[in-house]
Amino acid sequence: MTPGLGRIAALGLTAALLAVGCTSPLTTAPADGHGPTGIVALLLPDKQAARYEGADAPFFQAEFSKVCPNATIDVQNAEGNGPMQQLQVEAELAKGARVLVLDATDGSTMGSVVGDATARAIDVISYDQMLTAPGSRPDAFVGYDARLAAAIDPGAAPVSGQEIELGAIERIIAGSQSRTVYEPVQPEAARAADLACAALSGKMTPAPATTNNGTLDVPSFLLAPITISIDGSAAGTVSIEASVVKDLFFGPDTVAQLCPAALAARCAAAGIK
Repeated sequence: MTPGLGRIAALGLTAALLAVGCTSPLTTAPADGHGPTGIVALLLPDKQAARYEGADAPFFQAEFSKVCPNATIDVQNAEGNGPMQQLQVEAELAKGARVLVLDATDGSTMGSVVGDATARAIDVISYDQMLTAPGSRPDAFVGYDARLAAAIDPGAAPVSGQEIELGAIERIIAGSQSRTVYEPVQPEAARAADLACAALSGKMTPAPATTNNGTLDVPSFLLAPITISIDGSAAGTVSIEASVVKDLFFGPDTVAQLCPAALAARCAAAGIK
């Protein structure tokens, strides 16, 4: 084998190992009953944010198993590695996935794999953040309406990368900030699961809106964010306890993260437990 071919073979082996051995696929087996069959892949961006493994994946699976009980779900997490996510997409296409629900590590760099899926007539649902790579043509987008988030309240802290900031919640508890924008995971994940099932059935649900991703106007299912305050007493707000804590947005230890010793008294007074 020539040195060049050896390098190519090594790269191919590395790609195969990455796609198979370095991901953590969580598969739900089909159940008896009616409905479409096939593989739907949910591709998540990282494990640094507790929401993806603790909320997005289980909420998506719970809804999808109800509406598409005979289908199979593959859940992959790229652990913040963009090339890894591209390999995961390629692995799912090779496996025969019929629908990709993709929350990209970087929506501006996934053009080639999204194009490959489109060329194979595989439905691609851009989830939580829009796929914006030049030429990307996702079949639909499910996420929160960024315009509403920006306009919801001039005193609300901005959302960074669709992620509510732990620091913003702590500032609300401490009293140095009045409110912030919150985007609950459960309705977003459930909407994506419903849409994925419809796509698997060959009947993509008509979208009520569009969002331009730089290539086309993508059919969009936009959810409205909410405003949260410390105890929900401010007009038009929901309490931290009834939103972030109830949803375990920062994982099982959400309260521990929100309420360190220095904020324990204020948390108790606000009913955060």
